[in-house]
Amino acid sequence: MPPTIDIIRNAETSGNGSKRDPNLTSHGQHQAFSIGISYAFNHKISHVVSSPMQRCIRTAIVAFEHIFPQGKKVILLPELQDTGVSPYDTGQPPQALEALFPVHLDTSCKFFRGSPHSK
Repeated sequence: MPPTIDIIRNAETSGNGSKRDPNLTSHGQHQAFSIGISYAFNHKISHVVSSPMQRCIRTAIVAFEHIFPQGKKVILLPELQDTGVSPYDTGQPPQALEALFPVHLDTSCKFFRGSPHSK
């Protein structure tokens, strides 16, 4: 049987297009939590993959926090990142993300380490 891939958009952020890599608002945190408790396939999650944007990572961590004690981590895939030129679409270097989310990220993807934001 082929794998099933579900795509979830990030929750509400504090940015309005002018802030670099904005975080979630308190409402966004609640939205992400609601995603996790209402997601019908929690028992089937094998991987959590995210763009390397803080808002996306935080959405994934809050929504699926129950799977991280099982040793799973959020895999960062830069191909999922926004490609605009506004500060809102500009991510952070891998080292900064690892400092923000020290136990939740898998940044070993060779493509992530070679991304434009890794410099």
